[in-house]
Amino acid sequence: ASDVYKRQVLSEFACLDWKSTITTNDLGMYNYKIKDTGLKEIVVVIQGFTNTGDLISEIKSFKVDKTK
Repeated sequence: ASDVYKRQVLSEFACLDWKSTITTNDLGMYNYKIKDTGLKEIVVVIQGFTNTGDLISEIKSFKVDKTK
């Protein structure tokens, strides 16, 4: 398959990573690095539960900053 096709499939259907347990800092923040896929934008699906049992379900889109 061509590189263009592979990139299209990656951008539409791929799951690049999965973390079963994430612990945030005192401010509720977590630092996460994602491998450079060559994409200009990525979509992150965040699902899980807080330590009090509340459901978390969010979809976030991020533009990739290649200058850093």
